[in-house]
Order: sequence, then structure tokens, then C-alpha cells
Amino acid sequence: MEIKYQVFVSSTYEDLIEERKEITQAILESHCIPAGMELFPASNLAQWDVIKQVIDDSDFYLLIIAGKYGSMGKDSSGKTVSYTEMEFDYAIFSGKPVLALIHEDIDSLPRAKTETTPEKVRRLDEFRKKVCAGRVIKKWNNKDNLKSAALAALSDLKNITDAPGWVRADKINQQIYDAIEQQRLQFESEIKELKDKLNTYTIEIEKKSAENEDLNNNIDILSDQLCKLANENLQLSHIVNQKIDFWSCLLQINTAYEYITDTSERLLADINKERPLSDPERWFLKCHGSRSLWKAIMNKTVDILKEYEGASSEQKTAYIRNLDAIMHKFSLDTFDPHIMSDEEVAELVSNLFFLLRLCERYRFTDQFALLNAKASEYVLFCNSLIDDSWETELAFSENDC
Repeated sequence: MEIKYQVFVSSTYEDLIEERKEITQAILESHCIPAGMELFPASNLAQWDVIKQVIDDSDFYLLIIAGKYGSMGKDSSGKTVSYTEMEFDYAIFSGKPVLALIHEDIDSLPRAKTETTPEKVRRLDEFRKKVCAGRVIKKWNNKDNLKSAALAALSDLKNITDAPGWVRADKINQQIYDAIEQQRLQFESEIKELKDKLNTYTIEIEKKSAENEDLNNNIDILSDQLCKLANENLQLSHIVNQKIDFWSCLLQINTAYEYITDTSERLLADINKERPLSDPERWFLKCHGSRSLWKAIMNKTVDILKEYEGASSEQKTAYIRNLDAIMHKFSLDTFDPHIMSDEEVAELVSNLFFLLRLCERYRFTDQFALLNAKASEYVLFCNSLIDDSWETELAFSENDC
């Protein structure tokens, strides 16, 4: 499947406006996603917090250096450096692959595009030396060969990277659907086998005796098994036939839209563009559709992922198995989903989103089978809560009438 990588573009701005446009075009031609200061959404976060968040979400860091050191700020240690150098240091600290494109002849640049104070000239020279130390760089002297250098660097990095990148939600879900389809086919085979056995026992009963209790018992057992398997097969077929899973669609929208949804109606409209909503799903989103709730869910999902990634193998396995306790907490035997609070929704859905993210991240590893099974179990459990809540609402409506 096609993976698109997000590239954070870092440079001084006013002296490199045209060059940044060329770099953005090169990134798009490489089938990647550009991210930089001119693309930042409006946010209540401080500027540096926004920058770090976008770098964290990016797969590659692309740095352009020309004749300007840039505007100054305070780094985490209180030292005064340019924002461009702070971004570079944070990318190195975060382990991002770095593409460095450095102008080869600063003296040829117009005076307006170079530093004039000795202090900034010195800082720029030191910054260039730091960037060049221990890594491959590419040099440029005009916007045309800058674009060519960026295209070549991106092509090389895409061939060797192990970055996760971004994949369309329907493509990711296809692997889950394939696994469910395989299980469904197995159920069909077992159903056929049980039908054959049932027919065999029926013929034997007709030949022997209507009072043969052993055969009658076997027929009852096989009939029950056949009924259960048929019901499970029907549920799995329904899931396989859905093009986009409701929960994966919610996760994709809240990830891509940066929490711009501010009302349940907006969230309903956005998800309706991806797939038709059932009545229970629509009811759930109207009850739990606030911007603050979904932002809290996404933040909690990120926190759980970070904690999981920092755990040992044994702790990770125990963490996945411990998710059963959360489902037990919301069991329909002891819990009424019709009065579920936003806090309870956040606890349950953030763990579901966490499992879906793990399925994306470990889809080609030995852990995928366990994670996929647990994610499918969570999806079916959450769907049952929504359906039960909707049935309760219908019952209340009928009583009111």
C-alpha cells in the first residue's frame, strides 16, 4: 500500500519565501505531505509548543540554510538561539531523519538576504558547522537546483526509512477486514461440516429408532453449535461488508482535522462524508460530540501509546491483557450505557483508539494477530454499547408517547 510521509520544513522565512514554495512543490511531487510555519493552523498553544507537536507528528525533518540566522528565542535551557536552530536541535533530540540543504556561497546572496551584525554572522557560521558535522548534506545556489536536491534527498530517504508514515484509513482497515474474512470463511467451512453431520444423524435416526436418545442429544448439540456459528458468521459478514469502520473513521477524522470540529453537528457532517451513519451511531455522536471530549480522547490515546512504547515486552503483553478489565467495567450486566458520561466515553474510546493505532504500527510483525484480535473484540464491544443505548432511548421515547 502507498505510504505518504510528512516532512517538516525548517528555515528562516522572509528571505526564503520563494525557495520554500519550491521545496513544498518538491515534497508534493514526491507524494509526501509538507508541514511548516506557513501551514500551521490557528491554535491556543504557544508557538514553540505547536512547532514541537508538528515535528513529533512528522516523519522527516528538512532544513534549508541560506544567509540568515533568523529570529531569536529561548530554548528549553534558557539559551538564546534562533527558532530554526531550536527546531533542528529538537528534531535531532527526537530522532527524526534530517535532510540538510545548505547554500554553498553566501557571499553571492543579495545584502538584504544576509546577516549584517557580527554576532548573527558568527552564530550562522557556527550553526552551519553544527549541521554539517556527522551527516550527509546537499548544497544549492538557486531555487531550481534547491528543488532538484530536495527531490533526490527525499527519494533516497524514502527507500531506506523505517518511519511509519500515513496510510488512508480504508487501506489500513483492509488488513483487519482480511483477517475477519478469513475467520468468516473458516466458520462457513465448519457450518458445512456440521450440516453434513446433522444430515447423517438424521438419516441414521430414520433408519434406526425414534427413541435413540444418544442420537437425539447429538443432533441437539450440533443444532445449537450450528445456530451459534451461523449467528457469528452473520455478524462477521456485516463487518466485512462495511467499507470503513465507524471507529477507525472517527480516529482518522480527529487525527487529520486537528480538533477543528466544535459541535456534534459538525462532527456528524464530517463523518457522513466518509460513510453513512446508522441511527445508533448518530445518537452516540449527538450525545458525545463535543470538541473538548474528542480532544481529550486523542490526548489520552497519545499518552497511552507513549507509556506502552516505553514498557518491556512482558509489560506490553500484560497491558494488552489488562484491557479486559476495562471492558468488564462497562459490562452490560452491571453498567447502563444510556447514562454514560463523557469521562467514561473517554476512558473506553481512548483504549480502543490505542489498539487501532497499535494495529497500524505493528501490522507487519508477529504481534499483529494478538493486537488485531483484541481490537476487533473492542470494536464489537463498543458497538454493542451504542446499540443498547439506542434501544433504551427508543424505549423511553415510546413510553413518553
